[in-house]
Amino acid sequence: MNTRPWQENDNFHDDPRWAKMAAGYAVTVDQLQAAYCRLRSVAHRHLSDGWLTEQTTLSLAGPDVIAGLASRPLADRPSILHRRGDHCTCYAEWRQGYDYLMHQGESDEC
Repeated sequence: MNTRPWQENDNFHDDPRWAKMAAGYAVTVDQLQAAYCRLRSVAHRHLSDGWLTEQTTLSLAGPDVIAGLASRPLADRPSILHRRGDHCTCYAEWRQGYDYLMHQGESDEC
């Protein structure tokens, strides 16, 4: 059983949201996916259950990439990276001290 539901399998790259977020540009898809992997890795290493600070997030992804990852839901699916102030059923309440949250698990509802 996965005790960290924000972790995904390696099939995330097939998600159709990537191409939509990148307006079909393969280079942008690569940038978004690379940043997403770095963010997941840090969240895993620090055992923060997917919660990330702004400093960490900006240092790993940069503002333009973060904007892409945290874009509003696409294709009726939630954004991949939630910002403070977003509302989603994947968490009960925002954790103090964090600015971003990797979407939690398989749920497509926000």
